[in-house]
Amino acid sequence: MCHFINAEKATKIRPGGYSVALLCRTLRVSRSTCYSWLDARPGHQGRSRP
Repeated sequence: MCHFINAEKATKIRPGGYSVALLCRTLRVSRSTCYSWLDARPGHQGRSRP
């Protein structure tokens, strides 16, 4: 699920995407779970905050 959320989220390059909060709420996944998954990926430097 978190892989899907990461693929569909809005970014600077893809502003037409969805907010992580909306995707997590719709898929019934906590945002903390999603961000933990993103941070645990090999070679990932942690999420950037706006």
